[in-house]
Amino acid sequence: MQLSKEFSQDGHPVILALRISAVLSALIALIVFAWAVKAHETVFSDVNGSSLCLIVLITVAYAFVWSTVALIVRLVFNRPLHAGIYIALDLLGFGAVVGSTIAMLVALEPYGMDYQCVKDPCATNVGQVQAFGAAMSLLDGALHLTLFVWACWACRSTKTQGRKTVDA
Repeated sequence: MQLSKEFSQDGHPVILALRISAVLSALIALIVFAWAVKAHETVFSDVNGSSLCLIVLITVAYAFVWSTVALIVRLVFNRPLHAGIYIALDLLGFGAVVGSTIAMLVALEPYGMDYQCVKDPCATNVGQVQAFGAAMSLLDGALHLTLFVWACWACRSTKTQGRKTVDA
């Protein structure tokens, strides 16, 4: 079976590049927030930053797993997925990642970069690492939003293409 390289197909190089970028940004955010959860054990001046970072870690892990599975199905098994699957799971990835990241930023905003830690170097590192992790997770959310919009367009174009074939 010859697969089309039209933009509406999930094997198009632009879509694959977006999906790979989503995997990489989610992987970076996973590493950063895993470190932040561990580093928050020495912080004694925030609400409970460890649990807030853990929530973001879980949502970013979902986005990472979903994008990795989509890439494996597409590249290893050479099977396209229906655009409706992309619509549902990319929208969920976007909402979960962006929502949890914004909630974490709002809750931890009063502390800024000024954490009081048992170890002195932690005070600046935790805030800066969290800011970088938040940027990476918001980038991941933006990539999932872009992939969601593409999937909506691909689903619509597939549906209208089917109508044109039936009408002709």
